[in-house]
Amino acid sequence: MIGRKLRPALALLALAFTLSALAVGSGVRADEMQSPNPQAAGTNLLANPGFEGIGKAVDNSMPNPDNWTRDTFTGVPYGEIFTPQGWVTWWQEGDFKRPECKVIPNEAPFNSDPVRIYQGYYAGMCFTFYGKQNAGYYQVVRNIPEGSVVEASYYAHAWACSDDTPVRSCGDPYAFYFRVGIDPNGGTDPFSASIVWSEPYYHYDTFGYVGPVQATVGASGAATMFVQAFGKWPLKHNDAYFDSASLTLVTPAETPTPTPPPPPPTSETPPTPEAPLYTATPRPDGAIVHTVVSGDTLFGIALEYGVDVQDIYDLNNLDSSSILSIGQEIVVSVSGDVAPAPTATVAPAEATTVEAQPTETGASTSTGPETSTGGVQPAAGKAAVCVLAFYDANADMFRQPDGGEMLLPNAQINLLARSGPVDSRVTDGISEPWCFDNLDPGNYVLRHTPPEGYVLTDGGQLSFVLSEGQVLNLELAYTRDAAAAPVVENISDNPDAAAPTQVATEEQDQPRVTNVLNVVLRVSGFIVLALAIAVLVLFVLSRRSG
Repeated sequence: MIGRKLRPALALLALAFTLSALAVGSGVRADEMQSPNPQAAGTNLLANPGFEGIGKAVDNSMPNPDNWTRDTFTGVPYGEIFTPQGWVTWWQEGDFKRPECKVIPNEAPFNSDPVRIYQGYYAGMCFTFYGKQNAGYYQVVRNIPEGSVVEASYYAHAWACSDDTPVRSCGDPYAFYFRVGIDPNGGTDPFSASIVWSEPYYHYDTFGYVGPVQATVGASGAATMFVQAFGKWPLKHNDAYFDSASLTLVTPAETPTPTPPPPPPTSETPPTPEAPLYTATPRPDGAIVHTVVSGDTLFGIALEYGVDVQDIYDLNNLDSSSILSIGQEIVVSVSGDVAPAPTATVAPAEATTVEAQPTETGASTSTGPETSTGGVQPAAGKAAVCVLAFYDANADMFRQPDGGEMLLPNAQINLLARSGPVDSRVTDGISEPWCFDNLDPGNYVLRHTPPEGYVLTDGGQLSFVLSEGQVLNLELAYTRDAAAAPVVENISDNPDAAAPTQVATEEQDQPRVTNVLNVVLRVSGFIVLALAIAVLVLFVLSRRSG
């Protein structure tokens, strides 16, 4: 009898537990799927852009301990990873270490010098301990019209050093960088080739702006913003701090308009410019004189005769702004030690030898398949030069990537032909080798300057001849400048005073305890409610049976 009376109560109790579990789960999902802001031009489309919590303003000034989740790009929660609501934490493993990530408050030790919060009450933090780091967050924004242009940016800085005190970055000025990226198709693979990345930004100990970068939204109508922190050395402190992210709609999708028909073909063929014919006339005094023809430049003349353009300036009272006229005589040399060059010649197609000057010993060269060319295949009758800059740790002028000889950013590279400058490039230390493509065969000069904190291993200038179909690979070697003061150094108002080390404290871990307690209390509430219902049912049944 009692058993029959208890069956409905037990059924109701089971139903109550099921409903409570669903309620908790749906509450978590509601946080994860929170709708972004309206897709209006200039509006920040991100949910939780300031890491304050869903629905909180970026300038929030109040504690909000329930502003994190366990969301990771693998789908596996980790005890050391606290992800800001609305975001997903990603990282690279293998040579890199899985980071510890937190949502840090504007409280000690994060609000002391250096301040780790840029705006509001919270910021994101990811760090590795004696491990290289390649990690960050991403967020997908949907319902963006196809063809719209979106722009992403955020603020960040790093603490990169193996010393605890003072709490300042030290050593290699290019040890840690930040980038912002956009996948215009809404993808969530942080290693996808579809991501449009910004250049790297090096911000230490003080927040700096990262970005912006722009992308055009694809047919999916979704865009994913990625923030990246990259620490290239296994330092004791590879700490990244993120705040105030932004993904805005720059221009809405344009309404397509009919394409006007192409102009009717013409039978006239534009004339092909003729290559200048270099005519050199030795004077009785032994000086070499060049007669200017159409297409000549002072730099081209200097390149053709193998002299410095400044010598031509000095011998002829000219400068870089001087204008040449056809038939003008240019003194190339007064010593007679320069061989006349009757015509401009091009190396035959089968030649692959690089004609280098004696000072060109700092760059290793290759034309073989063992050196990456970035997939460049010159067009018919053209050539290419692929270049990278690297830290030559052992000063042998040959790159050993496995020996820690990393790519270097901020090396300035200029390519010049006899007609003048061709193109220039500032390395980013990530996407190289970078190729000057579809070049005409002929003589070229590559000039390069090292990044700050590094020095040349050559004279800074390479001369070579390109033939049809050739892809020339140049690896520019730089060594550390021992005499230069490092760009990133330990800085303290009082060098003799040791700044307090930022270590884990009970106060830092309080948000974790609070979050766990809140979850327990939430679930306990449902259990109490279910038990109350069960007791009520039993009471009613007992009254009826009586």
